[in-house]
Parts: sequence; C-alpha cells; structure tokens
Amino acid sequence: MSRRRAGALEFALTSILALVLLFLSTVLLARHDVVRDLSFGQRRTLAPQTLTVIGKIERPIEIVGFYGDDPQQQARLLNLVERYRELTSLLDLRFVDVDRRPDVALDYGVSTNRTVVLEDGDLRVRLSDPDEAALTAGIIRVLRAEPPQVFFVTGHGESSVEDDSGSGLMEAARMLMEQNFDLRTLNTTVIPRVPESASLLVIAGPTAEYDEREIALIDDYLMRGGRLLAAVEPGGAKSVDSLLTRWGIQPGDGFVIDASDEQRNLLGGQDEPLIALALASNPNHPITRGLNFATFFPIARALFESDPVPAGVTLEPLIQSGQRTWLERTPTSEGATAFDEGVDHLGPLALGIAATVNLPVFAAGNVSVQGLSGNLLEMSAEQYDMRDSTLAGSQQLGDQEFASGLAKYARIVAFGDIDFASNANLRVQGNGDLFLASVLWLTEQEDRIA
Repeated sequence: MSRRRAGALEFALTSILALVLLFLSTVLLARHDVVRDLSFGQRRTLAPQTLTVIGKIERPIEIVGFYGDDPQQQARLLNLVERYRELTSLLDLRFVDVDRRPDVALDYGVSTNRTVVLEDGDLRVRLSDPDEAALTAGIIRVLRAEPPQVFFVTGHGESSVEDDSGSGLMEAARMLMEQNFDLRTLNTTVIPRVPESASLLVIAGPTAEYDEREIALIDDYLMRGGRLLAAVEPGGAKSVDSLLTRWGIQPGDGFVIDASDEQRNLLGGQDEPLIALALASNPNHPITRGLNFATFFPIARALFESDPVPAGVTLEPLIQSGQRTWLERTPTSEGATAFDEGVDHLGPLALGIAATVNLPVFAAGNVSVQGLSGNLLEMSAEQYDMRDSTLAGSQQLGDQEFASGLAKYARIVAFGDIDFASNANLRVQGNGDLFLASVLWLTEQEDRIA
C-alpha cells in the first residue's frame, strides 16, 4: 500500500471515529441534561445561595410577568427564569400585558408593567423588574410565608437601620429585607416585654446604658429561647458588657491594634493600626465554614470567655485577629500606641464569638441576676407565671418546644464592633457575608448560608 493510500485511509478512519464520538456525546448530553456555563465570566452561573433556595422548592410556583408588549424586557425575564428552570421544573412563567388585560392586573393588584408576581396558592409576592437577587428573595418569601422578625433595639445611641450615612445600618437592613426578613425597631425603654414573635434581637453598638429593667427584659427573652446579636464598641454601654458576661462572653477593655503586614497590604500600604483584620478561625461552625475572605473591624474590642463559663454554655470563636495584634488597654492617643508587656493582651484575639446555651442546664445553676443569687430556673418560672400564665404549660412556638415557660436552647453571637456592618464597610471583603451568615445561623437557617 502506498503512503498516499495509507494516509487517506488513516484520515477516513479518524473522521469516522470523530463522528461516532460526536454522536455518542450528543446522546449522552440529551439523556443526562448536562449544562455547562461557557459565557464570558460565567454570567449564567447562579449564586450559591440561589442554588440552595432552588433545592428547597417542593411545589409549583407560578411566575406572572407584567411586561407589556416589550420583547426585550420579556426576554430579560425569560432568560433569568430559564437559568432557574435548568435546575427545577417547578417554576411556571407566563406574561401578561397590563394595558391589554387590566382585569388580570387588577386581580393581581398590579398597576404598572415590569412587575413580577410569584404565586403559590393564595400567597402572592410582588417584585419590581427583579434581578437574580430579588427573584431569589421573592422565592424565599414564598417558601417562608411568615418571614422571621428581626428587632433592632433603639433608645441608647445604637446604630440605626434608618441611617444612610457611612456609620448607619441601612445597607445591612436592605440586605436582610432582600433575604426575606421582617425588620422592626424596638425601644426597650417603653415596652413591658420582648414580643413573642421576635426571631432575633439586635443590639447594635449602644453608647448609653440600659437600666436594670431593660436588661431583665433581654434576660427574660433569652430564657424563653431567644436569639441575640450583640455588637459592643470600645467605651460602649457597660450594662450590655455585663449582660454578655453573664451569658459567657466577656468584652475586653480597650481596642485592638493590628500591626500585621497582611492588614497593611490589604489596605494598600496605609498605616491604619486601628482597623483590625480578622480571619475565620472556626472552619467547622456554620457561620464561618467556607468564609475565605478577610473581614475588617475599625476600632474594635476583643472578646473573651467569661471566667468561669456558665454551665450549659458552649462558646465557639468565629473570627480572630493575627499574631501581630494586641488589645491596647492604656492608649495615650488613638494614633500613638505601643504594646505594653504585662498590661496589653497579645493576639490572636477573638472579634466574634457564638454561644449556644442549653437553657435547662444554664438555668439550674447558681448565677447572679440583678444582684440576686439562687436557682434561676425557679426564679424564671415564678417570674413567667406572674407575667403570663399561659407559659406555665408546654407550648409550641416555631420550631421550639417550650415547657413551663422555658425553651431548650438560646443562641447568641457577639462582635467587638458594629462598624464592620455599617454602610461604609458592609461590602468590604467578607464583612457582609459574615453579618448575613450570623443572622441566618441565629434564626436557624444554616442551610441558606452560602
């Protein structure tokens, strides 16, 4: 056989083999629905949290898009929904023109085009021209008909969810609302009790003191299985420090200095030792598992375990500063500090701690509450019976079983700074992820942490 014929035969065999492989690949792809995102920057790839939410859809949800006769806008929504429908067949989409079908628009309570309604039975959630974040948040609202209520305490100089300045918490509030949380404010100076509906109580860096009655309200709430997110600032309210210490978390006096090269590099070489760089120190806790970004804490306090840790309290550090950090206890000025051996506390330092409290064990111990020593379980039961006789028996509240007015567990997350979640810093590195993950864990939604 000549070389030319041999080459031709080899080419033919190679071509046939390539065609066979192409055919088999097509068959396999058709049978197994393999989807690859080859777009530039993987624009079609959904966020991890969206993937988690899609996995929780167990019944059909109808998506009604009121977009009028606008093919471009319809295509935008259709392309977005199709990305979801690559992973679930339980999302139905139809379009309605408000101008042509005012009767349908009136039934859905829609008056303008570019409105989307998610419908599940009698429940309808309206969205305005949603992107992925808004659509996922809407689906969460459908899956959880009653959103968790988060109460931000006011009246003591706390950072405000209504403040849009750099030091305010409006961005954090917007983040939580997008994640289907019902945000409210609570002035503890004028209420007799933390509402039973509260899924989470937030104390955001108070500067003025809480009185004894207010601290008792928070103790009462935690003893009922409450959830508390507390951020304490240097020089902040000592009454809140004492509250946290009683539950096992002791805020340190002073503020954290960070002289590490890593911190300086992330700040572009700036010498800002009052901004502490913290890294996830607990890869096993749901809040910090998979948190691969640094977090920034401007003028923060260190947190320690109280001595002794109360019975029934399990403490887990979440994030901590590096080796070249210390808790400055005797600053001469904010700009000129140096480590003083035997006075300052050398790092690593915990800037965030999570506490899980076994309430029956915690309450049965001898602790001091408002200067009274004794069996807290008996005092609490007596206190609850006087306030609300319905708490004397067993009852169900959400996922918690209450017996004689006491739940099984409480959860607390404390941070040595509130500025990490401020409008100016929430989007810096992993700050937003840390804040949201903490709220999700506290409200027992660990499966949504991504």
